[in-house]
Amino acid sequence: MGVTVLAVQAKRTKNVVSPETVRALYATDDDTDAVRGVLVTTSWFGKASYDWVQRNGRKLDLIDGWNLKALLLGHLGLDVLSGLPKAPQGWQPTDIT
Repeated sequence: MGVTVLAVQAKRTKNVVSPETVRALYATDDDTDAVRGVLVTTSWFGKASYDWVQRNGRKLDLIDGWNLKALLLGHLGLDVLSGLPKAPQGWQPTDIT
């Protein structure tokens, strides 16, 4: 029975996570033979990051602060992350970072 390698990175920030951060985790996945990468943040990702993941094989999962909050509540019953940063006024998930 083989070992499954996952690469997980967490970013605690109040700002958008850059596409460069996403690409760096992808490179780590390739370097370590990870089958999948997970990038979790307390903030959010922009359109450029989601587009990049889609173009490059969808080997990464991007979990933003609001989805992290929902996962913690749904799976662990924890209502946390009440101080989630607010995206800039007018920002939409489809905006390019």
